[in-house]
Amino acid sequence: PQTMLVDYVRVYQANDGQGTYTIGAGPITPQLGIYSETHTDGVLPFAYIINGADFGGNLTNTDQNSTAVPAADGSVALAANYLDSGKNYGGFVLNFGSGRDISAYQSLRFAIDTSAMADFADMRIQLENPRGGQPAPRVDLADYDPVSISGNWAYYDIPLQDFLGQTVALSLQSIVYLGFWNPVSASGQLQFGTLYFDDIHLAGGE
Repeated sequence: PQTMLVDYVRVYQANDGQGTYTIGAGPITPQLGIYSETHTDGVLPFAYIINGADFGGNLTNTDQNSTAVPAADGSVALAANYLDSGKNYGGFVLNFGSGRDISAYQSLRFAIDTSAMADFADMRIQLENPRGGQPAPRVDLADYDPVSISGNWAYYDIPLQDFLGQTVALSLQSIVYLGFWNPVSASGQLQFGTLYFDDIHLAGGE
């Protein structure tokens, strides 16, 4: 008796009917959905959502099927309720399980509705390789202007290159976590309440 683990089973077409097969990563789709009902031709699935309290921070409850606000994409949005548990940070993290290669893509795109958090001014977006006990490379949302606005939804396009070259090195070939942390006011005070996210995806694949 032994244990065999199997992952990423794929089917490839024979070359010229000669019984040889092309083994490779397969085609790269221009858009790679993460939490999206529109961008589904290619999908980077997350295994589950980690609560900030699991990292010792404030509790953040998430609902992946929220209809509390009209969705930006499809029929539901991802609601994140940032709660005050007495800590100085908090958020939630999409966990992709094993390290995923996103190096063929150029930007992280998503929509955010901040209408239920009146004093929202900024938050931290983090990408992380397998955890090494150091702060993850991050960008601040306030450093970017929305590429468009529709109703309460602001749409952002953040270059993946902006996560590179920071104090903590990041490899886009082994991404495990995508985190949305620490909503703050213009004065830098932590804010609590609900933020809504939708159409989270990667763009730029050829």
